[in-house]
Amino acid sequence: PGVTMQLNQPSPRDRGRDAVVAGHGRLATDVAAADPAGANAGSPVDRSGYLKRGSAGNAATGPDRVDDHMANEQVLISLQKQGMTTHGLVLEGSSHFGAWPMSRWRLANGLRILLLPDPSSRLVAFHTWVGAGSADEVAGKTGLAHLLEHLMFKASANFPAGTFDRVLERMGSSPNAATWLDWTMFHQTIVPEAIAEVAAMEADRLARLALTVPAFAAELDVVRAERREAVDNDPDGQLEELFARCMWGGDVGYGHPTLGSAADLRAMSVDDARGVYAHSYAPGNV
Repeated sequence: PGVTMQLNQPSPRDRGRDAVVAGHGRLATDVAAADPAGANAGSPVDRSGYLKRGSAGNAATGPDRVDDHMANEQVLISLQKQGMTTHGLVLEGSSHFGAWPMSRWRLANGLRILLLPDPSSRLVAFHTWVGAGSADEVAGKTGLAHLLEHLMFKASANFPAGTFDRVLERMGSSPNAATWLDWTMFHQTIVPEAIAEVAAMEADRLARLALTVPAFAAELDVVRAERREAVDNDPDGQLEELFARCMWGGDVGYGHPTLGSAADLRAMSVDDARGVYAHSYAPGNV
């Protein structure tokens, strides 16, 4: 359901991953919810200042293509109808994926938004991509990117632990996430009417995750058990780790496992997680 994809597949050392937000045209109705503190409110930008009209280079070339300018106009109209602020929301450019235009937006805080309207779909694929993974970790601190993926489903400042899962499941959606060498991603498929609520929860955990000692300890136990099952007690998992070390060498970067080493998982602290969260989950890296 919907259109879900990773755009601009990164090269091994590319650290410029964009947040991928793809799906139904109404997806952008509440992108401003990603700035709940109102950081953009002080910089009004009139429509002509940030709306690029379709150029010859990316204009529709036939009846089977959606018009770029029309799609961008619909985004703005939809935002305004919902009463959402568009201050500081800048359209940086657009291109096509098949018949549909994909537009690139940026908030004043640096957060990037990719919008791909699919008029044939009645659902929204809502993705959040963070430009950090296990290859960014340092020796002695492996496994933190994956652990933070788990912790993102705990409490944030305005939503108690478990709220994200319960709200999405009530909507008939199944939220999930993944961590790999260069990225961490969170995804859910929802109805358009749920965008405001989901965006608000996503913004809150991106900006104000409650990294408490009890939450950290509980999720660290889960990750340790995951490693025991997937690696320590699994010959295939052990072979994969050995293969990565042989290919890449060293103890960091692509040579160490995304799950982290058993020794590092025993030694890490909540302050380690807080440091990575503050650095990796900044708006400019999402």
